Amino acid sequence: MIVELLMVIIGVLSGAVMYSYYIPKWILKKDIRKNTTDENPGGYNAYSAHKGIGLVCILLDMLKGFIPVYLFVKIKGIETPWITFMVLAPVLGHAFTPFLKGKGGKALSTAAGSMLGLTPASSLGILLVTMAIFFSFVLIIDPFASRVVGVMLVFNIVTMLFRLANLWLTIASWGITGILWYKQLQVRDPRRAVVYWWFSKNANNHYRELS
Repeated sequence: MIVELLMVIIGVLSGAVMYSYYIPKWILKKDIRKNTTDENPGGYNAYSAHKGIGLVCILLDMLKGFIPVYLFVKIKGIETPWITFMVLAPVLGHAFTPFLKGKGGKALSTAAGSMLGLTPASSLGILLVTMAIFFSFVLIIDPFASRVVGVMLVFNIVTMLFRLANLWLTIASWGITGILWYKQLQVRDPRRAVVYWWFSKNANNHYRELS
């Protein structure tokens, strides 16, 4: 139990390191939270400030979720209640980092990294990333906040219907959904959710926003 608890604490601390905030601040001398609609210290705003630096930040945000979970799975496996806390740990650390007085990021990249850390013991992370790509580039859900919640809800329903996860991973997945939903609710976006295919007229504006 002591080993598991220590690893969970390390996971929280790993998630709490805000690469997407500190790296642009050190290199660009810029606070990426300022002059944005969401004041989010995360990867998207880092990418908006500088694409190259932003991509590095997003990768690091994923790795800080991936590495602690991957190491835990290698040592303890996934058939333990502690895997629930381990998967959630980096996400909670990022979303409510004490280094920024609890005002962390939306935890999207860290959540993806945390789920990918289950590989190869579980393919849940690969399934989640695949769904995220599908709903971003094929059957598109807009605005972004609606897409995040939509992807997680579809993901959880699919994993439950086809029994792709054990009880502990199912709880962890719904826990991540709750955290992401809470963070998205803090972004006041008056736009209604819309769904459209990649070949529709709406997709042109969507791809311009991504470029």
